[in-house]
Formats: sequence, structure tokens, C-alpha cells
Amino acid sequence: MKNIQLHFDLALGEEIFLCVSEFQQVIINLLNNAIEAFEDVDNQDKQDKDIHISTRRQEERVRIVVRDNGPGIASEIGEGLFDLMKTSKSEGMGIGLWLSRHIVKRHKGALFYENGQDGGVSFIIDIPLIQ
Repeated sequence: MKNIQLHFDLALGEEIFLCVSEFQQVIINLLNNAIEAFEDVDNQDKQDKDIHISTRRQEERVRIVVRDNGPGIASEIGEGLFDLMKTSKSEGMGIGLWLSRHIVKRHKGALFYENGQDGGVSFIIDIPLIQ
């Protein structure tokens, strides 16, 4: 049992144009990556394992954030994180983050990450509002 808590903080009322099935795959990929990141956390550690998904309007864009409190991303990995066929996982193929960024870019958006000051990582998607 992984004992991971999923939290939502969703701002409603903003409209963005996107292919729902493609964006489902992006969010599922980011969630799977966050869940896999907790495999590196010691099971005896009493730290709560949390994943937060939030949405907010940022000027003329909607920002979607998938944030975890896992170990974060090492700087040597971060450089090529979105490269095709690059992975730091023993079972990964190196397609997920590349494809996620490709989907977001096709929707005139951006996908990037930020390590948290106290660990964890946030994957951030910015998508333009419908004008």
C-alpha cells in the first residue's frame, strides 16, 4: 500500500481549448511520475506522501500544477528531463515527459518543472484562455 494522499484545489470558471483525451494522458503521466517518485522515499519515514493538483488563472492563461512532496529532481537529471528516449527510471522508456510537453506545446502552452525548496517537485502547465 502506497498511502498517498491526492489533494485538489481547482479554480472553476475559466475556459481553455484543449483535446480532453490528450490532456488526460498528460495529467495521468504527471501523476504516475509523482507516485513513482515516492518509491525512493523510505517506507519507515513518517512523512506524508502528498500530491496536489491545482488550477489558477495567471493573466491570460490557466496554470495547472501537479506538485508532490517526494525527493525532487536531481540537477543532473533535470537538464534532459523532457528529451525523447531519456529516462532515469529502470523501467521507463523516456517518452512520457517528452510526449506531455509535445501535447502541451501543440495547445500553445508550456510545460516545465520547479523543485520545491523543501523537496518535492511541481510540474507546471500554462495554457492560454479562450479569447
